[in-house]
Amino acid sequence: LQTAMKSGRESREAVEALYFTRRVWIAFIDDLRSPENQLPLNLRADLISIGIWVLKEAERIRTRQSDNFQGIADVITIIRDGLQ
Repeated sequence: LQTAMKSGRESREAVEALYFTRRVWIAFIDDLRSPENQLPLNLRADLISIGIWVLKEAERIRTRQSDNFQGIADVITIIRDGLQ
């Protein structure tokens, strides 16, 4: 996402970053929805809500309604650091 920010939302890097981000978050949300997921239900629900925001924001960037790569990067960093 950092490279995509520098290259611009219409760059190949942006397209690849958004595609990768969508794939990861869709898989993450699917895992969070699974009954086998061991995280507390309220945490899972919160993470799913965040994931939906990430997916919507990525779509807004893709459709040139936003260029908020930094917002997505910040959220991903916070989630990553919080789950460690």
